[in-house]
Amino acid sequence: MIESTSVKAPRILVIRGGAIGDFILTLPVLAALRDRFPRADIEVLGYPRVASLALTGNLAKAVHAIESPGLASFFARGGSFDLEWHEFFGQFTIVISYLFDPDRIFETNVKSCGPRQFIAAQHRPDEARPIHASDVFLKP
Repeated sequence: MIESTSVKAPRILVIRGGAIGDFILTLPVLAALRDRFPRADIEVLGYPRVASLALTGNLAKAVHAIESPGLASFFARGGSFDLEWHEFFGQFTIVISYLFDPDRIFETNVKSCGPRQFIAAQHRPDEARPIHASDVFLKP
């Protein structure tokens, strides 16, 4: 598939907490995004020790620390947001979050920063269904 040169490549942020196993099961998502959007700037918000796997595999351009103190207000209702993080989220065309966010507080707060599309992906597979976790994560 040929991407139009007149359209700016999207900036995509994938947010993934959890341990190394959770992140490894999310690598196919990054690979699929890279295949679909070869010119996109894909970045990861996660634990740098783990998320650096995406850099090693050339699946992401950058990794940002999810444990940054400036992010704390994004997990609270009516919080006052750190300007740097507010601007950071606003730079992305698509934000895909694999965080557990049952009340959608984080989602609401990130959306207020201006990304064009926010996808709240399933943070873990349904253990009652016989579907591999990486396949679940590929479906928003």
